Amino acid sequence: MNGSGEKLSCKNWEGGDKQYIFHGGRGVMYYPNTPSLTWRRFMATHNLPPVKLHDLRHTAGMLLRESGADLKTIQERLRHTKIGMTADIYTHESEIISREAADRLEGLQPKQQKFAP
Repeated sequence: MNGSGEKLSCKNWEGGDKQYIFHGGRGVMYYPNTPSLTWRRFMATHNLPPVKLHDLRHTAGMLLRESGADLKTIQERLRHTKIGMTADIYTHESEIISREAADRLEGLQPKQQKFAP
């Protein structure tokens, strides 16, 4: 649900026009390190390898890219102002993408036809 949907569904919205990613359900921002601390505790409780919460954004960008989403769509989803940020930092070389590109090029090869006598 986006911020405006949460705002409409909450009788006691205290966030004004703000749309924080992490808040307690009424639009009031969490203390800045609360999301990361909560994430680290979750990983420790479930015996998961350490991964920074922000790294999930990079993972989301690459999963979208490898599933065929174009850079503009990923840029909009991650809310980057410049597509260079998405292309240079949030997506990287991938064997899946390289193979798909090679397959597309191979598919463009015209059948060998004789055009002249």
